[in-house]
Amino acid sequence: MNVALRSRTRICYYVAALCLFSAARSNAADQFQLRFAEPDPKGPVLLQRTGDHYRYSSAPLATQDDIDTVTTHELGQGYCDIVIRFSRTAADRLTAMTTGKTGLIVGMVVDGQLFAAPHLGGPLGEDVEITSGFSCEQATALKTHLLSSPNSKKPKDHTQ
Repeated sequence: MNVALRSRTRICYYVAALCLFSAARSNAADQFQLRFAEPDPKGPVLLQRTGDHYRYSSAPLATQDDIDTVTTHELGQGYCDIVIRFSRTAADRLTAMTTGKTGLIVGMVVDGQLFAAPHLGGPLGEDVEITSGFSCEQATALKTHLLSSPNSKKPKDHTQ
């Protein structure tokens, strides 16, 4: 499967089984991160779903603290997607840091674990859509987890 991130940015990723997320961590930045990653057979970071190893090649591009809203949308046949809207400041930073980086891998880190490692299809921006393969129950679990930020600036649920 060819996996890519695109603007109105979609993180298209098939996830057979989404792990149940642990309770909110004490550090919101550990709860969710987007980071550039490189394949490395001896790397310290494991993508459990595939068994592939990676090494992070950057500081986080965005963290839980950068999220403004989290929304789920039903796609039909029991599937849903998630749209994460980042703050304007974070969106500008994401665009600047991802422009000209098409094809690189962006790791999506949840609770310190690499959750997905799609290829960048173009610059990231304000809205990042995570789609493909989420049951509505899984999408709701991820959204609830992202909304459970322990910091004072909690993202808002804007599900219609």
